[in-house]
Amino acid sequence: MTRVMIACPCFDHADVNFVQCLVSLDTSGLECSIVFCASSLIYDARNNLAMRAIAEKYDYVLWLDSDMIFEPSLLKDLLATGKDLVSGLFFSRRPPYKPALFDECGYTEDEKNPNAKKPFTHNFYNYPKEQLFEVAAFGFAAVLTKVETLDIIRTVWGLPFTPLLGFGEDLSFCLRAKEIDLHLWTDSRIKVGHIGKMIVNEEVYQETRGLETKDE
Repeated sequence: MTRVMIACPCFDHADVNFVQCLVSLDTSGLECSIVFCASSLIYDARNNLAMRAIAEKYDYVLWLDSDMIFEPSLLKDLLATGKDLVSGLFFSRRPPYKPALFDECGYTEDEKNPNAKKPFTHNFYNYPKEQLFEVAAFGFAAVLTKVETLDIIRTVWGLPFTPLLGFGEDLSFCLRAKEIDLHLWTDSRIKVGHIGKMIVNEEVYQETRGLETKDE
């Protein structure tokens, strides 16, 4: 039977709407464990969860941030893609509501300092609708990773979520994966909401895309 760790890194609490989704998640036919890890350093919580998943020989990790909502079919839908590194579709929770996926992510030459690299990203605004597609990087709010892939990244790079210069822990993971020619995917049919002052989903993103408000 396929073993899945449902990994929930958090600071110190989980939103009640997230908990309601979590207890409704369809795990039938799977051996699943829900594991929370609280830390003021989210990358540390993610690293601890990843190492535990490897040590305890899980097959997959479903990463869920504690401020998300999702359908009961989320886990089954992500597994059905057949991909080792795949996310659902979600957006930042403050305007402008950018997609939390990227078609560009990496380093470029810093004109002001030729001996340094400058980090850059570009949100994947014109992502393909209602299909599975490859991305350069994604946020880790609702992501399925094969544990074998986590172990490959750990073997090459050490702790997979430790932040690289100029990047958060999630994009640092993606950069490490891409550096060793692993592929990252997003399925825009799998909708995930981000809990803020309102639930942010694809419809809200499309309606407010022209906002000029600075993103946090």
